[in-house]
Amino acid sequence: MRLLWLCMAALLLVAGPSSSATQRRVALVIGMGQYVSVPNLPNPPKDARAIGESLARLGFEVDTHVDSDYRDFAKSLREFGIKAQNADVALIFYAGHGMQVDRENYLIPIDARLERERDLIYEAMPLDRLLGEASQARVLGIVILDACRNNPFAEKLAQKVQTARARAMSVGPGLARVDATPKDTLVALATRADALAEDGEGNHSPYAEALLANLEMQGLELGLFFRRVRDQVLKATHGRQEPFTFGSLGAEPFYFNPLPPNAPPVVPVLAPLDFSDDKTPKPLNIAGLSDPDGDRLSVRITGLPKGGALQLGDRVLLMGDALTAEQLGKLTFTPDGSYTGQAGPLTFAVEDGRGANVAGSLFIKIVAANRPPAVEPERQLHTVALPLGLRVPLDPDGDPLFITVSEVPGVGVVRKSDGAGLKVGDRVAPEELSKLTYDPGLAPQGEAGTFAYVVDDQRGGRAEARVRIAIGTRPAGGGGAPNVATTHEPAKATQTASVVTVPMAPPEPTKSVALPIVPAPSEDGTLRDCRDCPALVVMKPGSFTMGSMGGDASSKPPHKVTIAKPFALGKFEVTVAEWNACVQAGACKAAGEPGEGGDRLPVRNVHWQDAQDYVAWLTKQTGRKYRLPTEAEWEFAARGGADSAYWWGDVFGKGKANCSDCGGAYDRKLPSPVDAFPANGFGLFGTAGGVAEWVQDCWHPNYAGAPKDGAAREEPNCRERVIRGGSWRNDHSYAASASRFYYDGDVRYIANGFRVVREME
Repeated sequence: MRLLWLCMAALLLVAGPSSSATQRRVALVIGMGQYVSVPNLPNPPKDARAIGESLARLGFEVDTHVDSDYRDFAKSLREFGIKAQNADVALIFYAGHGMQVDRENYLIPIDARLERERDLIYEAMPLDRLLGEASQARVLGIVILDACRNNPFAEKLAQKVQTARARAMSVGPGLARVDATPKDTLVALATRADALAEDGEGNHSPYAEALLANLEMQGLELGLFFRRVRDQVLKATHGRQEPFTFGSLGAEPFYFNPLPPNAPPVVPVLAPLDFSDDKTPKPLNIAGLSDPDGDRLSVRITGLPKGGALQLGDRVLLMGDALTAEQLGKLTFTPDGSYTGQAGPLTFAVEDGRGANVAGSLFIKIVAANRPPAVEPERQLHTVALPLGLRVPLDPDGDPLFITVSEVPGVGVVRKSDGAGLKVGDRVAPEELSKLTYDPGLAPQGEAGTFAYVVDDQRGGRAEARVRIAIGTRPAGGGGAPNVATTHEPAKATQTASVVTVPMAPPEPTKSVALPIVPAPSEDGTLRDCRDCPALVVMKPGSFTMGSMGGDASSKPPHKVTIAKPFALGKFEVTVAEWNACVQAGACKAAGEPGEGGDRLPVRNVHWQDAQDYVAWLTKQTGRKYRLPTEAEWEFAARGGADSAYWWGDVFGKGKANCSDCGGAYDRKLPSPVDAFPANGFGLFGTAGGVAEWVQDCWHPNYAGAPKDGAAREEPNCRERVIRGGSWRNDHSYAASASRFYYDGDVRYIANGFRVVREME
């Protein structure tokens, strides 16, 4: 029995409003127009017939009576009451004259004369009798009265009756309030209590016109139905007539014309997809979702395939995320290279907002892509012309000296300060000699040849100086100019007594623009190696747990890391102003995003190699080793000494970071200034949100085999590099201390920036 009840309840729940179609509904419709003793009312009979026909179309068993005398009125009411006892809904509609006497309401049949007060007992129908019959229905009783017209019976009754009782009798306009309504019974009046309703100039009264306009409208609940009728009558009468309802109903909804049973959404069978594991986004092209009822559909992700990321634009989706049906069609899947084979289905639930829920699935297979030959990634080669380090020759007698090139190297070019190459026979001013440089060009390793010149004092004294040049290996780290070694040969003098051969000095280093050095550390405990250098905070050695058991699989497994040596980390992300100093020095390229928003914004739209150029420039200017932080150093510092999800706790809260849903000032086009949000426990700003920060490490999909000493994870031909901290365009999940992502190291993106590390000596 209990199981049967549960099944019936489930069917009713799915059916929704349409379940009222199974109810038995009865209606008594009465229209009084042809009055015997007072002027006729033209509209009530027409109103009654139209209302009765409409109710019949809505499934009511309708009994319509027009121009009934008292006897017929009483008989039809009695027969209706018998039907109401076995009905779910019982409705009475009355149009005609009505009146109130001593706050009691009466409805007037056509044969009433009402020549004395007691005639009310024999000639008028008390409203309470209608309420009593309608209230017998099992679920709902409804009494609708269009009976508040200007009533000649009231004036007639007052004039005819001369007794003391009659003089004390109160005959009011319209109908009185109906406060004593039976349970689950609604009384609707054409206008407010003690007010008059209009009969109208058309085929129906304003009240009947509004009832007819809304009765058959699909899906109108009873309360909304009468509110719509009220608004329409107010508009039609220019505010003179305001319908009113009385009664207290329960929460069970009632519809004159319910919606049909809710049909569930239609989700097509989706053909499986095969994707190559080349780490590029693949559109899923999910289409064909529809709803027979036209309901607006929503989608919830219930399961994810492995071996990649499900994305909507830049947003990585997780289980439980909600989408529109249109957004479902825009999803992409990006394999991460960690898996090939059946990746499992993407599963989702499609909901119509009215209780229907249909599951959908799309199976994805990841296949190994054809791998192109591996080549070294594009890089920039810096070559410079190297100084030969030659000194200006001296003459013991003070004679003026003339210098002529007598030999040049077989490979490469010796150049003057204006860049012109020298050849045998060229004259060189003595003061120019110290400025000569050697440009190896594309020369291979080995002996390059000899550069020689003859010094002549024009008085018979001559000497020849020779410099033998050899090209060695390139400096460690690559990307620079080759090493060039010079060996000075003994001078060949024709008059040794008058010519002094001066040994050649070693090469001087190339000069660069020097930035002013400022004291460090400053009063707030930060270091700064030069005026335009980033401010640094010293990180003391320590241990911490890197990664997290929750969240994305890339942050697992959590593991202990020990940072054995101190290092200094940028207090802020590198700013637009700091980057522009490098650009002005010719060592960095202008960022793809110019300084819109101010110099205190973090520089953005720089790739990993751009960041390498910047730290190399800092190293050269300051004489101290700058680099990007390792991923472990970054997370150690970003946590600020805390082991919670965020440096401030496990709940992301509001106003702590610059991200799309983190609270505080927000502009999707621009990040906030680097110091706009609070610093963490180590005094670092912007480790959560702002710009996503490049670190030194190559990307790995998880921490399996990760070093425990905080070193960077490097590998040959590394294309993808780790970025940390999330950006202002991401939501708060990217701002978690353990959250990690990656980007191609040679690709610039509007939300990517970095901060620097300076090694401590």
